[in-house]
Order: sequence, then C-alpha cells, then structure tokens
Amino acid sequence: MTVDEVADKLSDITYREMFDLIRNGTWAENSRLPSENEMARQFNVSRPVIRQALARLRTEGLILSRRGSGSFVTRKPSSDVQFPVIASIADIAPFSSFREGVEGESAALAAERRTDKQLEMLRSVSTCQPGDSIEDSAGRDFKFHVGIAEASGNPFYVNTLLSLRTQIQLCMNLTWNIAAFSSDFNKAVNHEHQEIFDAIEAKDPERARTAMRHHVCSSHKRLMEGQTGKS
Repeated sequence: MTVDEVADKLSDITYREMFDLIRNGTWAENSRLPSENEMARQFNVSRPVIRQALARLRTEGLILSRRGSGSFVTRKPSSDVQFPVIASIADIAPFSSFREGVEGESAALAAERRTDKQLEMLRSVSTCQPGDSIEDSAGRDFKFHVGIAEASGNPFYVNTLLSLRTQIQLCMNLTWNIAAFSSDFNKAVNHEHQEIFDAIEAKDPERARTAMRHHVCSSHKRLMEGQTGKS
C-alpha cells in the first residue's frame, strides 16, 4: 500500500468517526469544532488527514468552515434511511453498477415520455463548454443526468439521483479533476452525452438505455483505469 493509499484509508476512518460524533450529538448543531491540531491529537492522525475528512463533511453540508473562525456543525445527518457513503475506492464499483441499472431505465423512460421543453433543457447542458471550470463542468454533467430523470416522468428516479447527489458528484469531481484537461476526455464525454441525447430525441428507449449504461460504465473506467478517450 502506497503512502497516498494509507492517507486515503486514514481519512476514510477519520471521516466515519467524525460523522458519528455529529450524528450522535457529541458535536452538536451550531457548535464549533476543535482546531485541526486538537483533532489531529484526538484522532491520532496528521493534519492533512483531518483536512480530507473535514472536506467530505463540508461537501455533504454537515459542517461549514469560516475563515479565521474555524468549522461549525450546520446540521445532523438525516435520520431517514440513507444510501451508504462512498468511503473507499472499493465502494465505487458497486455504486457504478447501481447507477447503470437506475439511470439506464431512467433514460429509456425519458425517450418515451420527454417533452420538447425537457429536450431543449437537456440540449443546453449536454455539452462541455470550452473554458468552463472543473466545478462548472461537473455541475453541468450532474444537471444532464438529473434532467433525464425528470424527463422520465417518474419522481422516484429524480429523488434517487438527488438523494445520491453527494456520491455522484464525488465521482464526477474525481473524474473531472483527473482528466478534464485532456481533449480526448472532453470529446468522449460530449460524444457519450450526444449519443444519449440523440436516442432520447428519437424516442428510442432501447438505444437510450444502452447509451446511458455505456456512459456510466465508461465513466467508471475513466476514473479507475485512467482511460480518457472513447471505449
């Protein structure tokens, strides 16, 4: 195991411990978290590991960091049944497989049910724009997938994607950060989105299902295997 892999594993463990402290109320809502130095001693890890764990809590909206004031708990995790967090690299493969099934069927229904207005919305977010930041590109990517769920006419698909926003955007951000400056990567994403869009525009459910499943699978390969072009 490399030094980076050890650090990632430690940040996963530290994140889970912090998450539990917020969930059980030890770190109460609106309370100020200990300093990074104090937490490093408390969890027996380095400050960079603490920062990685805190970044995940911020992404999930559980804490807010204020320059010069530290970090504060903004809310407790929902008591409702939740999807598991992606806590390690090993979690990404089953998550991708789950998305293939859900989003493939969502795309197939969108091809059957989409309206012209929904189609135009999808067109507006289907292509990565030159000069966009990584955050803008990943955000546009997520809107495209949610837009397809909305076009399916089934609110359960929409709610599933919105409930998985943190997990999906984590994977998208990782992928975009790894390969976003590769022209092959941008062309691949645009090509796959276009294939999905064309199938939905043509009202071809089977083609839309296949194109979406291929896109999610290819995104996983780009993240895990470093492939940037079309597969």
